[in-house]
Amino acid sequence: MEDCDLLVVIGCNPWLAHGFTNARHAVNAVLARVPVDAWVAHAEVDRADVERAVDMILAARAMTVRVELGIQQGRHSTLNSYPEKLLYLVTGHFGRLGTNNLHSWLVPLWGNSRGERSDVTGYERIGGLLPASTLPEEVLTDHPHRVRALWVESANPVITYANSADVERAMRECDLTVVVDVAYTETAALADYVLPSASQHEKWEFTLFDFEWPTNHFHVRRPLFAPLPGTLVEAEIHARLLERLGALPDAAALTALTVTARADRPRLLRAPAALAEAAAVAPTVLHRVLGPLLPDGAASVAPLWAGCHRAAAAMAEPVRRALGSTATGADLGEELFGRILASPSGTPFSVHEPDEVWDLVTRERIQLAVPKLLDWLARLDPDAEQRPPGYPFSLVNGQRRSHNANQIRRPPAWRRTDPDGRGGRVVDGPRINLLTDPADRDPIAGTPTTRTCPSAWSPRRRPNGARRRARVPASARRSRADASIPGDGSCRSPRGASRLRAWRGTSMCTRSIPSVARSGRSSRWSAAAA
Repeated sequence: MEDCDLLVVIGCNPWLAHGFTNARHAVNAVLARVPVDAWVAHAEVDRADVERAVDMILAARAMTVRVELGIQQGRHSTLNSYPEKLLYLVTGHFGRLGTNNLHSWLVPLWGNSRGERSDVTGYERIGGLLPASTLPEEVLTDHPHRVRALWVESANPVITYANSADVERAMRECDLTVVVDVAYTETAALADYVLPSASQHEKWEFTLFDFEWPTNHFHVRRPLFAPLPGTLVEAEIHARLLERLGALPDAAALTALTVTARADRPRLLRAPAALAEAAAVAPTVLHRVLGPLLPDGAASVAPLWAGCHRAAAAMAEPVRRALGSTATGADLGEELFGRILASPSGTPFSVHEPDEVWDLVTRERIQLAVPKLLDWLARLDPDAEQRPPGYPFSLVNGQRRSHNANQIRRPPAWRRTDPDGRGGRVVDGPRINLLTDPADRDPIAGTPTTRTCPSAWSPRRRPNGARRRARVPASARRSRADASIPGDGSCRSPRGASRLRAWRGTSMCTRSIPSVARSGRSSRWSAAAA
């Protein structure tokens, strides 16, 4: 269709013929009422530039839309994702080379939502997950189904979640809090138990962010060093915990499964009774049964075995293309798993033909008209989006950079390889999320608008010799000789109009930690500990 100068369709609806539902009138009716000039002015761009972008999109033989956190974590987060997808769908830039496409999965990161909602807040479990912004509300309530325990793994919600004060209070109110991490974070300081894990350089690991098309790759990274004494990989931590809880099959059943795996691994696919009964903890069962049989200590990779067989069964021909194989059935899954283990630099696991993108569409047609989002789009008012008077700045909260991957606040001197961090534009200041309001969030997904928080900043001097009232951890201290940073300051947000002294630093807990496994990790923790 994109190559036609004139298209005449007889006897059918061209939108339906091209794979879309009959939604043209519903979508067009809303889009026609959008006050384009008012939104262009609000965005502070020239109308001529917008028209030029439209002309380029319409003239392009292939165009791809790429989005990032600026709109995914900004105002109207869920709604932003809707016109972003309409942009390439209604202009024909989908399902062709060089355009937006779907992609295969080796192991899906998420699944379709099932309409389940939190009993406490009413938010939907999207992909099985509740929004982080509702965490304090899920805990700080007398609801019988409130959250009573927190397991925090490789995250630092005390710093990164909106309204840090309520997050701290929620952690203290929980009956049990456990942190698994490579460093002693601000969140770890509030936990009942801290379990030190091996770093990414000390274990077999992989990411499930395999989003490529038409050739999709998977990469299992091998460890460079042995784990430090007293640390474990997360898979082993999970396995030991489930064993102590009695959630795994008994020793005899695990031994029988191991014998099966050693003699004929594909027989595990036929789900012996012990494996079928433990479906909820199947990854850990595979870690215990199959893991010891894998080479070079790759036990934590064992759950990928099931993913390889799922992928081989669901898309056999794309997998065969990727492997250059003629195998079928269980043999194809075994070959894929073996190839991934034997490829330290990664390997393709699927190769699709362009028209096979439609095999990945779960419905017969793409649903262009989403009534709830169309209603939301129709209600948007540029005048209501203006910055509140007296708050001239937009607080862009948070970055994804190699030097803050584990979300720990670090002073500039620590980031010696960071050109911004070693005395440049990145400075160590207040805990930003003491200002942000979790109630200011997306109405559907609950995503907080912490990246577009209106704010006002002003210098605030401290009397000579005055002591700082708040305790500042080592991770927040800096030299007084650093004259490029004002000695003190304040900031405020219209949502609650909180005020914050820039030297307040991290509120470290005074509560005792009953059991902290620190063996061999003290040198790593010293940079973040108070």
